[in-house]
Amino acid sequence: MDNKNQNQNQNENENGNRNQNLRMIVICLISAVIIFALYSYMQNQFKKSTYKEITYTEFNQMIEAKQIEKVVFKTDRIEITPKKEQNALKITYFTGYLEGDTDVYERLNAAGVSYSKEVTESNAWLQFILLDILPLVLIWGAMYFIFRRITQSAGGGIMGVGRSNAKM
Repeated sequence: MDNKNQNQNQNENENGNRNQNLRMIVICLISAVIIFALYSYMQNQFKKSTYKEITYTEFNQMIEAKQIEKVVFKTDRIEITPKKEQNALKITYFTGYLEGDTDVYERLNAAGVSYSKEVTESNAWLQFILLDILPLVLIWGAMYFIFRRITQSAGGGIMGVGRSNAKM
């Protein structure tokens, strides 16, 4: 009878450990999703604060007023870097292309603005993995090891009080 109770207690402990491991994995996943969402939100807010859309007319006015330091022609937009910074953040303006405006290069040359055309590379997936996925994996891995260490040192879970050594 004593062996039967010990086997039953061992099975209950193993099931408890499995449930605890499952809870720990769920906590890590939820934490990772929350951290990833916050990271994406902060990255988006920073981009919004440093990128400002202007009209093509405003772009032409900036050329005439010689307020532009550099222009980069991208596949979908024109990025404009102004000469003077208004605050500590470096603001980059952008506008769309205007069909039929062929003398924009001449006006940029006349205003002494340096300009270039961006060469598109096919490493979008690599950039996505390095900038978006890798930080998430590193944070998740760090949290996994921290929670695992807490679980081992406390004898129970994060909110656990440990195991009792009392025998009945």
